[in-house]
Amino acid sequence: MPTRASNCDGPSAILAALHRSQAIIEFAMDGTILTANQNYLDALGFTLAEIEGRHHRMFLAPGEDSAPEYQAFWDRLRQGQFQSAEYRRITRDGREIWIQASYNPVIGPDGQPYKVVKLATDITASKLLTIEHTGKVEAIDKSQAVVEFAVDGTILDANAHFCRVFGYDVEEIRGRHHSMFVNPSEHANEEYNQFWAALRRGEYRQGEYRRIGKNGRDVWIQANYNPILDPFGRTLKIVKFATDTTQAKLRAADDQGKIEAISKSQAIIEFAMDGTILTANGKFLTAFGYELDDIVGRHHSLFVPVEEQDTEAYHAFWTDLRNGDYCVAEYRRIGKDGRTVWIQASYNPIFGLDGAPIKVVKFAVDITGEVARREQVRMLSLVADTTSNSVVITDADGRIEYVNAGFCRMTGYNFEEVRGRKPGNLLQGPATSEVTRERIRRKLEDRLPFCDEILNYTRGGDPYWITLFINPVKDEQGQINRFVSIQTDVTERKTIEAQIAFMAQHDALTGLANRVLFHDKLSKVQQRGGPFALMCLDLDGFKQVNDSFGHPAGDELLRKVAHRLVDCVRPTDIVARLGGDEFAVIYADINQEHNPEEAALRIIRRIAAPFEIGFQHVSIGVSIGIAVTVGSAIKPDLLLKQADQALYRAKGAGRGTYRLAEPTMDGRIVAEV
Repeated sequence: MPTRASNCDGPSAILAALHRSQAIIEFAMDGTILTANQNYLDALGFTLAEIEGRHHRMFLAPGEDSAPEYQAFWDRLRQGQFQSAEYRRITRDGREIWIQASYNPVIGPDGQPYKVVKLATDITASKLLTIEHTGKVEAIDKSQAVVEFAVDGTILDANAHFCRVFGYDVEEIRGRHHSMFVNPSEHANEEYNQFWAALRRGEYRQGEYRRIGKNGRDVWIQANYNPILDPFGRTLKIVKFATDTTQAKLRAADDQGKIEAISKSQAIIEFAMDGTILTANGKFLTAFGYELDDIVGRHHSLFVPVEEQDTEAYHAFWTDLRNGDYCVAEYRRIGKDGRTVWIQASYNPIFGLDGAPIKVVKFAVDITGEVARREQVRMLSLVADTTSNSVVITDADGRIEYVNAGFCRMTGYNFEEVRGRKPGNLLQGPATSEVTRERIRRKLEDRLPFCDEILNYTRGGDPYWITLFINPVKDEQGQINRFVSIQTDVTERKTIEAQIAFMAQHDALTGLANRVLFHDKLSKVQQRGGPFALMCLDLDGFKQVNDSFGHPAGDELLRKVAHRLVDCVRPTDIVARLGGDEFAVIYADINQEHNPEEAALRIIRRIAAPFEIGFQHVSIGVSIGIAVTVGSAIKPDLLLKQADQALYRAKGAGRGTYRLAEPTMDGRIVAEV
């Protein structure tokens, strides 16, 4: 028996056992294949004849045999060094397999290795599983915040994602307790202790947690705590996987805040897709006069006027909503007591995960008062549009909100052209009185009524006169929120008044200033101060023309003389007809460039030129007397007398000339005619 046992335990028996369980191949020291057992041949897919005498590199992937590491691998074997590792090898059909192998140099009697025996186990399946698991772990590590705890809550390790979320380096947290992330008021209570007791018992925990980051900032996470158990069910450690939900939490809080704000300012009601009322907020219930229990479960048509409930338009309205279409408009609805409620509302389909609408949320604002005001304005507009007066309504800043048809007829503008503009900028022009403009500005700034006449201009630039009334309008709090302006066209009256005023101050035949206006202008020139001259003119030979050709010809001659006189002086000078064939000129602002003697010569020469009266050419002359003074040094009557005396001296000198009133300046220039 002992002998038999010894034989069974001998090298041959052990070798046989190895051949049954291991893939074995033998190599010469240069890497040439000597032999291989069936396990090895089956694993690689070769027959022995296909590999005997070939080199070990036949099992390598292309390029691996030229790597320095491969040469070093065989150098170590030739030195008798044992090699063991996981290796990737290529089968006969080109597949990759993984083996756990040991390369064992066999030492000869001389102490030198003479061959290498390789023992291998095919670990392809477990290797691929390990690679898969490693990939999953790496994927989790990239997307999840991962931290490991001992069973007492001490931090063992954490990945970069976790450290980034909480703002720490891993060395700052390793060895510290989980409670460093928990609000002090929370980790001191019993609930926190029970949380860790459950984890130590191997119980899984998950949920949304509020935690504390490095600088005391709030960090919200969606996390699960996973106890890792040994083969005997004892908890070895806890691995926590977490997702940072802080931004989502803040957005949710922001959205909730917005919803609450909308709920405070808007009437909100929700409907099922068949129109059944699901719920409504307090603002909606107040607007319609209901309690929530009065309307839940009833149909939307509860709020719709009876005459609209069975119309095609109402059915189409709900069909559109069921199709997911958004609806917004002003709607007339009915409250609990039958009163009309006007709302500005939007009906918003809410979509489920499958993209189909699941309910309708309606946001509404009660505009009943606004609609009533609009109707009142419409009625007032009907009244305003029947009047010929212009009616303008502006906001508190003076910008146009409304004009009636009378305004459009009066000014030539349509409403769209003037909306939002200020009437003053639009209608006033170059001849509008600046004094009146300033009075309007002051009254509006003081929020006081205004009434006066003012010159405006049409869209085409034509002037017209109005009587302007502006009245401020106050709201319920006593604050001015609008101005109402009524404008009456008084152009015709102003034209007549202007004509009357002109006739009272101007000569009817020539249109020149008469004696009344002449004396008024003379007084104003004297008050202004400065040197000026007064000229008195008398036509020479006018009586002969009048007697020879008649009074109409004489009148025509006087009109043409008046025209030539005006052309001979400056626009600032005053030309007047004092009566008959007597004229006067107030020559203001005498200086070196403008002196009365030069003006007198121009007049003499111009009047001496023939006049065409009808089919006749007639010639006359003019004599001029000039009185020069400064300001009011000489009274008007005396000044006029001096000029008149100078005129008689000119006529006595042969006519067609002028004379100065002062003897020291007396001179005589006979016109060349």
